Amino acid sequence: MVEIDLTAERAGSPHKVITVGSASIGHGIVGQLSFYAEVYGGTILADDSSTWEATSDLGLTLGIGSNVQLDAGLNLGVTRVAEDVNPFLGLAFRF
Repeated sequence: MVEIDLTAERAGSPHKVITVGSASIGHGIVGQLSFYAEVYGGTILADDSSTWEATSDLGLTLGIGSNVQLDAGLNLGVTRVAEDVNPFLGLAFRF
């Protein structure tokens, strides 16, 4: 995935181009339970400058029916500006 955004850190400040990129792979384990691994990189705005952040991520997803999914995983920092370890839980649904 590649994303390019035009954004401002705060109202009235100059706009900057922000880039985000990721690549992921996944595989079913059993039933609706799956595993995934991802690499992520993106630009972060901070104090009128920008910094590159990169993480290596892994997690599990569990489908509940055809419209709900639970997520759990770890984002592991690769660059100095990224958090060393960022655990997360998530819930996604579509309607």
